[in-house]
Amino acid sequence: MDYCTVPTLFFKVLYVLVIIRHDRRIIQHIAVTAQPTADWVVQQLREATPFGEQPTYLLHDNDAAFVGKAVQRFLQSAGIKSTRIAYHAP
Repeated sequence: MDYCTVPTLFFKVLYVLVIIRHDRRIIQHIAVTAQPTADWVVQQLREATPFGEQPTYLLHDNDAAFVGKAVQRFLQSAGIKSTRIAYHAP
């Protein structure tokens, strides 16, 4: 799970959240927003991980939206182990 940014025609920035399943090498979920928040990330995780299809691990960087209490609480309640990548990792 990670963000990428996309500039618009009017020089605004949109944030694209991409969740990829590495076991099947497919894009699990894509969502776009102008202002990513922890609550928005939790909602996207709910949509990307329907009941019975939760992954065992979720790899993510150390972005504040991913390591916040709301996201970590959701991952714990869904039985998903949060795994952060190392600082300065590509």
